[in-house]
Amino acid sequence: MKSEMTGGLPSIHQTSKNQYSQKGIMTVLGSIATGETLDAGSSKGNILNHTAHSVSQYDFIRFTGGTYSGMEFQVISVPSVDTIKIDANLDPAPGADDYDILRPVTLTVGSDGTITVTQGSTQFDLDSVSTKVNKDTSTPANNIPLPVEILDTTGVVDIRTLLNAIVTDLAAIELINTDIETNTGNIDDKLGSLGQKASAGSAPVVLSTEQEAILQSLSNNQVLTPVDFLDSGIVDASSTAITTSGLEVVSSLAADVKEIEINDDIGDHMALTDGSDNIICYLSNTAISSRRKVSISAGTTLKIKSLTGASLTSGSITMNFLG
Repeated sequence: MKSEMTGGLPSIHQTSKNQYSQKGIMTVLGSIATGETLDAGSSKGNILNHTAHSVSQYDFIRFTGGTYSGMEFQVISVPSVDTIKIDANLDPAPGADDYDILRPVTLTVGSDGTITVTQGSTQFDLDSVSTKVNKDTSTPANNIPLPVEILDTTGVVDIRTLLNAIVTDLAAIELINTDIETNTGNIDDKLGSLGQKASAGSAPVVLSTEQEAILQSLSNNQVLTPVDFLDSGIVDASSTAITTSGLEVVSSLAADVKEIEINDDIGDHMALTDGSDNIICYLSNTAISSRRKVSISAGTTLKIKSLTGASLTSGSITMNFLG
């Protein structure tokens, strides 16, 4: 756009008692048409030929090509629809040169003197040609987008190289995700569902020594109940001697045993053995009630044997087998 003072000589007028001002009219040149072209070889002096032109008197011609590119001339008359008369004789005469039509427009301001400007269409130079950005929603092929470049410290970044790098990275990420899914599936196949340590189909769970000790402590403190007794109820040594080879007192335990409760008034050295004479525990050599922690399987035969080298023939003993 171009602005200049026009409208003849300035005038002086009084604005207050002792103040005067100079008044003029501010005009700007508005673009009416662009990309117009003169007829080849027909213009001479100050007469320009353009068949069926759209120029009006007092317009301005701005050449955009040829010898007078960038120069402006005012139209002083329009002899015909095919001729234009300007305010300068051009020598040499222009050829089929391109030009824009500019028309003076009076600039108006608000009541407070502010100027309101309307933003026109965005334009850019495409191969040295001023080009308006365009978006055609019905015919995308007519779109003229604003060129965008990505810059870094080395200059312009090739967007295709950048996109290829992104695609490569996405492919690598997808491959990693596939590996994770595959490996996760393998873990599921091997672990199954987590459950108790000895449950079938569950993942094997290894307990630490400390955890085993805690479980054992809990097991030791649990309330035990009788699961079996001596076959005779009470062993009376005065009627049935306890020999050095052993007296069978339980032919077959009814259940697993974890502890034995003993009531003994024999008061001599004895041992509890299995049917093969393997010692399970020693009994007190003093008449006393006591308990022994043991681990005896169901079905085991139990015997009491004298460890004195002679049979014991006095006193009695009872046992409660707890599990």
